[in-house]
This record gives sequence, C-alpha cells and structure tokens, in this order.
Amino acid sequence: MLNLPYKNSFFDAVLSNGVFHNVASLKEIELAIEETARVLKKDGCLCFNLFSSQYIDPSLKRISDRVYLTKERLSMVLISRAEFICLCEKRGLVSKGEIIEYEREVSTGKRSIMRGILRKIVNK
Repeated sequence: MLNLPYKNSFFDAVLSNGVFHNVASLKEIELAIEETARVLKKDGCLCFNLFSSQYIDPSLKRISDRVYLTKERLSMVLISRAEFICLCEKRGLVSKGEIIEYEREVSTGKRSIMRGILRKIVNK
C-alpha cells in the first residue's frame, strides 16, 4: 500500500478493507493514503474500512504516538475520524455520504471500526 505498482489515475475505485491501520507509523498511513489517491482517477471512489482510535482496547500496548502493538506483536496505527478525513482531504479525497464508526468484538479483541466512501475531486 506504500508503493502501488500502478500508473497515476489508474483505477475508478479502490477497496481498502482493514488495510490502512496495518502500518508501522503515522507517516506510513499518510503515505498509504497518498498512494491510494495517486492511483485513483478523478471522481473515483475509495471504499474504506479501518480500525480507529474512538475505542482503544486495553490489551493493546501503546509504543508511540498513535502506534499500538497487538497481543500478537503486530503494529497498528489508530487515528481518529477527524485525523483520517484531514489526511484524505489533503489528497483531494472527500466524503461521499456518511462515515460511520462503531465498536465491534473481532478475533483479536474489541475494536472501533470506521467505514465510508470518499470521492477523489482533484488530481493531486
């Protein structure tokens, strides 16, 4: 997700299901969003689903700013809806409808999940 092997403005849509939070740093989540915006055509859509910081399970170990380790020792970056939207808007991706957040018990513990659809309004 940090270096996609596609030309600029290649896709009409990108589906990111549980991907963006699986990075090692805030900088990497920014790069992943930048790379996604790069490969999307103008008016293309990003359908996303990621863990957010609305609820942070006590079993997660905080190792740095917004970076946590799971019990399985996997790193995960948890950011707020506002932070995610801000990072996306910087890359020309704007909300196309409601962005929802809810809590859910998953196989690795309780997580806050954010999902929605963004549309690319400009080529950046």
